[in-house]
Amino acid sequence: MAVKAVATADGTVAPDPRPRGLRALGPWAARHRFGLLASLAYTLGGFWVYARLWVNPQVRLVGDGQDHQLFIWMLGHAARAVTHLENPLFSTRLNAPDGVSMMANTSVLGLGIPMTPVTVLFGAQVSFAVLGVLSLAGTAAAWYYVFSRHLVTSKWAAAVAGALCGFAPGQISHAPGHLHIIAQFVLPFIVLYVLRLARPGRTVRDGVILGLLITYQAFISEEMLLLTAIGCGGLTAVYAVLRWREARAAFLPMLKGLSVAGAVSAVLLAYPIWLQFFGRQYSRGLPFHAGNYITNALAYITYPGQSVAGDQLQAVHLASNYGEENSFFGWPLMVLSVAIVIWLWKTPVVRLLALTAAGFAVLSLGKQMVIGSHNTHIPLPFWVLEKLPVLDMALPTRFSLIVVPLIAALLAVAGDRIAGATDGGLPVRWLFGTALAMALIPIVPIPLHGFAPTPVPEFITSGQWKAYVPEGRTLVPVPLPRNDAMDGMRWAAAADVGFAVPRGFSIVPDGTEERSGVFDAPARHTSDLLRGVAISGLPAYVTDQDRREAVADLTYWKASVVVLGEHKHQAELRTTLDALLGPGQLIGGAWVWDVRSMVS
Repeated sequence: MAVKAVATADGTVAPDPRPRGLRALGPWAARHRFGLLASLAYTLGGFWVYARLWVNPQVRLVGDGQDHQLFIWMLGHAARAVTHLENPLFSTRLNAPDGVSMMANTSVLGLGIPMTPVTVLFGAQVSFAVLGVLSLAGTAAAWYYVFSRHLVTSKWAAAVAGALCGFAPGQISHAPGHLHIIAQFVLPFIVLYVLRLARPGRTVRDGVILGLLITYQAFISEEMLLLTAIGCGGLTAVYAVLRWREARAAFLPMLKGLSVAGAVSAVLLAYPIWLQFFGRQYSRGLPFHAGNYITNALAYITYPGQSVAGDQLQAVHLASNYGEENSFFGWPLMVLSVAIVIWLWKTPVVRLLALTAAGFAVLSLGKQMVIGSHNTHIPLPFWVLEKLPVLDMALPTRFSLIVVPLIAALLAVAGDRIAGATDGGLPVRWLFGTALAMALIPIVPIPLHGFAPTPVPEFITSGQWKAYVPEGRTLVPVPLPRNDAMDGMRWAAAADVGFAVPRGFSIVPDGTEERSGVFDAPARHTSDLLRGVAISGLPAYVTDQDRREAVADLTYWKASVVVLGEHKHQAELRTTLDALLGPGQLIGGAWVWDVRSMVS
């Protein structure tokens, strides 16, 4: 085998001692140097956003901690499914004994399973911190790749556009807990392969690849997959109106490729989808009315709260909640985007991008246009869409997430035109660069709010719980887990989801024949009693009937032990539990009630 020679310091020639793979890495890195530097910048940007989490990622939480703790549990579940060869699509370790369908929840198995080594070695909280950074940076890098290879020749223009996609206001508002929203690194390639289907000759191969991408994305986020499908559909519809002849010629190849992609993904997703809609613990609908999550028209010209120029109080008043600032682009970026459209209107791709973006911006407004605090009662197209199956569960405000890559593509096209301009020279480039900086710098994100929650008791972290909770039984945290009391799920994640907990924050059927989806399992007397104490800070007056209900509930939950950790109303909760179950014991920093003798 030939060995490449290298020059030495004295001018002689000697064989290159590096392995062949490393010798080939040098030229490859040189060819992709700009892309690698851009990816490094995106990664540093991801660490900046999560800086307050990385202070101590094994302990700290970001945002309000609610969704963060949910995804910590989900990541722990995925790792356990791999290491214990359990079914990743269903778990009885949450909402015990009934369990939870992972396909009916945002289980992010497409992220959690590959992260198993990190979760096993460092814990689910570190996995979340890593995935947060990689999701933002990966989304930016993926769009950079697609833009630089298939839309523009200017790498700088593609890099800026990629950064907007990865660190857009919508990405940052979802970053505290919605991993399934911010992990968009597969979506650019789904869009790319959908568009590639219009080319004759490789439709089968491209269709197979598209089917595999769809399948993987389904295990990250079905919602983002749906939005991508709607986005591609809208883009195709606008293209058909603008360029009917070309669209008609591409129809059959695209139909063939989509059929192949549909067949591949249908085969691979058949069982998971069946489980989601017809399997154990399936539910119908969402626990909330999706149509209420709209975009205020003023949001598009308002700075996001989590940015250098943003006002959090002003922004949250225009958003459905602090986590839905999907369309807060700021007025300079909106003005620049309109200016680009006017300037390059004769360019077909600009008309395509602009009209599609305008359409989805209107859809994001919901059924009626709201401007500030004023509802105009002007009917909008979403009034019709929400009556359609599947789309009735779409949140209107999240249609603005489709607008993000369309605006980014407009910026890339304009930047590419400026970079390649032969007239105007340097002043034109400086003028565009200044306008771009004025539009983007104000929406540069600031680090997410971080905090240290109440510590996980030593009773959990040391493994002392194992002596009390045999397989098939549960540990009951107090207060019982739900969307406003997440400590118990975080405890379970800290123990590698080694024990099951009753109830929890997840979508489950409501216990009626309609099987409507709810965030909280059907009410139990004891959980409601303890929740009342946790909220009010007043110990409950416990009766014999309460004690009988407690035994019945603990039996239903298959409880072995009840555990009370640090809580602002710990004394009142302990008094109530002592009255219900008898005196507890202080073990490993937690109050523990061994209820095995009470539960049949």
